[in-house]
Amino acid sequence: SPRTTQTIQWRSGLAVEKGTVRCRKKGAAATARWDEIAASCQKIEDRFLVNDPLMNHFTATLRDLKPATAYIYTVGGPTDDSRSAPAEFTTAPTGDAPFTFVFLSDTHNSPASGQLLTHALQRYPETAFATISGDLVGTGQYRDDWDQLFHHTRDFVRQRPLVPAIGNHDAIDGLGADLYLSLFSLPTNGAPRVPAEGSYSFQYANTLFLILDATSSVPDQRSWLEAQLAHTKATWKIAIFHFPPYAPDDDYPEIIREWGSVFDQYHVDFALSGHVHHYV
Repeated sequence: SPRTTQTIQWRSGLAVEKGTVRCRKKGAAATARWDEIAASCQKIEDRFLVNDPLMNHFTATLRDLKPATAYIYTVGGPTDDSRSAPAEFTTAPTGDAPFTFVFLSDTHNSPASGQLLTHALQRYPETAFATISGDLVGTGQYRDDWDQLFHHTRDFVRQRPLVPAIGNHDAIDGLGADLYLSLFSLPTNGAPRVPAEGSYSFQYANTLFLILDATSSVPDQRSWLEAQLAHTKATWKIAIFHFPPYAPDDDYPEIIREWGSVFDQYHVDFALSGHVHHYV
């Protein structure tokens, strides 16, 4: 639940094998104790990189947080000079509290996406998170593309969660979305017949978000989608996925048939997608 948990990830060179997140409420006294949470470490290799093919990727999930509360955190090693500069995040509110989020698609690791998110946060500091409906990068098998994405968006993602959906470029040429799934730590409550973390759901305040994997079997996600909508008590329901049901040049009849009919039955409020680079 985004009300009580927050997952933080970062990378390092191979010499750094252990890391922690230190966290405490924003505004606490300078002498207040930091909670320290150990991170898991995964070695990730990119055979397409010559000068930097290996890195250590750290993941830590903070639990038992207070809803609607701002926290300060740092990541890194045991000494102060081996840690990141402090950053902050705010947990989700309870009940029907209003909130704002940013929606993008097809960012393709462009510097413009980072500039947009930076300006959005400056103009709308109440923004809770950003969601990208696929094609986060140009070539999902190239870690250099992911490094660029995280570099360009660093000002935003150090302070707000990023909620992704898989696009065809993230799993290009049917080779799979291994790097996408390795570089994000996402809920594992998705459709059981598609890759874990490819689809997932979460509730933020009074809104249910349904993240679907349009690059996997569309029919295999229908029963999970129906179950999520049938049991939710959320006021608003939003689906996020990559291929649009309707587009100026090419519709996706399978998505219309398998997902669109469910959206209609359960009165989904918004279906946010991308892929077709047009405004309509």
